[in-house]
Amino acid sequence: LPSTGHATVADVLSAAQARWHGPLAAHNRPLRALADDTVPTHVRISTASAAQILDVLIGNALTHGRGAVSLHARNAGHIVAFDVSDEGPTLSLESHQLFRTRRDPSNSNSNGIGLPYARKLAEAEGARLVLNRPQPPTFSLVVSAENPGCRTR
Repeated sequence: LPSTGHATVADVLSAAQARWHGPLAAHNRPLRALADDTVPTHVRISTASAAQILDVLIGNALTHGRGAVSLHARNAGHIVAFDVSDEGPTLSLESHQLFRTRRDPSNSNSNGIGLPYARKLAEAEGARLVLNRPQPPTFSLVVSAENPGCRTR
């Protein structure tokens, strides 16, 4: 069943920044978290689920990517896309085992649920988790806007 939880875009971004600034900085990798001016204020996903899903994406960027990691909230009509990208190599859509990766026990920053479970969690919340672009590698958590007329400031 979809969640009745509602998160604010600002809280999702600031919490991710707080959780991941240190682990990424320890590897000399900045985290850039930002929202477009036109992004709705609230999204239809629980704050806890959004955090778990984004932690998987940012953890994968830390483990498998390189360079700066970006977390960008953008308005996509009546939905908000939280895009997580890095400066790593191009992902091959044919050979990449998207959403079938196993937990990497050597990654102490991972909460261990991995892409397959992050995708299932997103779906349980009425959201989607997709590979948006292979270059730069960009995964998107796509969530319905709570009130498309309300914007962040």
